Amino acid sequence: MPNIDIDINIDEFVSACNTREKLKLLEVLSQDGYDPSTLILNSERGYDSQKFQKSLVKLLQGSYSLSKQDEEIINLIASKL
Repeated sequence: MPNIDIDINIDEFVSACNTREKLKLLEVLSQDGYDPSTLILNSERGYDSQKFQKSLVKLLQGSYSLSKQDEEIINLIASKL
């Protein structure tokens, strides 16, 4: 089988992904042993911030199972920022 090298710009690849594809990417990284929550955590911000950011990752990973009401609450919170 021939060996093919493909030059891919990771930033462009991720930017081109839709939400479902990004969630799949997080799932694959998690299955490969990477903890997706560590990709966005800033250890200088302290425990509460880490807990909050881990909660955000859980929301992202489980977004498909949220009720419409839960989505509306999250969207309301986000609109305040």
